[in-house]
Amino acid sequence: MPKGSAISPALRQQWLEEHDHGKRLDVIAREAQRGERTVQTHIARARQERDQREIRSGLLRDAYRQHYSDLIGVAREIQGRAAKAETSSLLAFSNRRGRLLLQALQEHLSKARLWMSCKRWDTCADQYADIAAESRAQLAKRLPSQLPEPADLIGEGWLESLWFAMRETARGNSLGHMQYRCMPSEGDPLTWGTYGLARHVTDDQVRAAIADLHTRAIEAVTRHERLADLRGVLQHWQRAREDIDEDVEILQLQYLLPGECLLCPSAAGIAPVRRRRRNRQGGADED
Repeated sequence: MPKGSAISPALRQQWLEEHDHGKRLDVIAREAQRGERTVQTHIARARQERDQREIRSGLLRDAYRQHYSDLIGVAREIQGRAAKAETSSLLAFSNRRGRLLLQALQEHLSKARLWMSCKRWDTCADQYADIAAESRAQLAKRLPSQLPEPADLIGEGWLESLWFAMRETARGNSLGHMQYRCMPSEGDPLTWGTYGLARHVTDDQVRAAIADLHTRAIEAVTRHERLADLRGVLQHWQRAREDIDEDVEILQLQYLLPGECLLCPSAAGIAPVRRRRRNRQGGADED
């Protein structure tokens, strides 16, 4: 190679590899027809360039690992919400970080079944809320106006017990484990399971009369006109929840997200961002 010609990065890398494998500087310089100091300088430069590439590669690998962890965290948040009936919308995030991560996950999984499952879940949640509001309003009208003296009605507990019975019946669950008990505590309350029905239940005759009244109310609830609608909604809701569970579990086991998103790390993104500015003459942007 003629002295004075430019030394390419590829040639520098070749000299570095030869030197790393034990070839002496004077041999490399003689074969390349270059001075030893020149070869030594470019080998040092090549080593620095290699170290920088390895650092950038490590940073990029760590960034991708964190990016994957962040997006899996969003998927798990959706999965956790799906297990809670009180959630109004699975994909509603109140903070900017959550919304950005959700958008990123949707860009990676634009055609995934997960989003359809979430939409089905939200639809079922709305239907459940409508049935619950209507049914509870109807059940409130069935509360007894008066109990055998000296007992006092616990209206909220009685109503909640009827709604519980309706839900459990719609789910196909037995109510046989629910028992009437008089609790030896202040107010002498009568309970059905954990639901308080009446206070000041002082003797067995009053207890039996209230239990009979409540049992007949439960029997009427199990034949409620909206029971079939509630059963259908709960079944579809459960299937949507199971699909979400499966989709998120598969996503975690794949350990890789397809495609790209607005938050994906990139080799270019590792370097400091250089702001573009307008030149003073109002021309094109400059770096």
